[in-house]
Amino acid sequence: MAISPGGWSLTDVIGSRITRIRRVHYVYRGVPDTDFGPLELTFGDRFALLDNAADGEALRVRAQAWEDPLAEPLSEENCAFVEKSGKWAAFDASAESAFATFVGDVLASVELVLAESGKVTGLILRTGKGGIIRVEVEAD
Repeated sequence: MAISPGGWSLTDVIGSRITRIRRVHYVYRGVPDTDFGPLELTFGDRFALLDNAADGEALRVRAQAWEDPLAEPLSEENCAFVEKSGKWAAFDASAESAFATFVGDVLASVELVLAESGKVTGLILRTGKGGIIRVEVEAD
């Protein structure tokens, strides 16, 4: 498979249990925009962060947990920036109804979603209990 974050392929975790799911959302004045944002799946000690690539079309898969570049404690300058512009933040979605059914289930397969250009623009992840997680890049 062409998706190989950090030296391992997402297909390497087929048969592994999903142990946590996080969503990364943009937060402005304390209110997250939950309509979009990267998805992070944890398989034991391995992470798959699914996000759009810099071109705004392709899917980017990274083998790392999302890290907050504006984590506390904030400098005065960063505090002013966050107050004015907002920031990205990760939220544990493992207990949310839409995602809770996937936690503890095993990844059974990974299918690529391809654009006409041949770029990978999404993934279809199927679980052992018949669940489907579909991740696609919508737009930049």
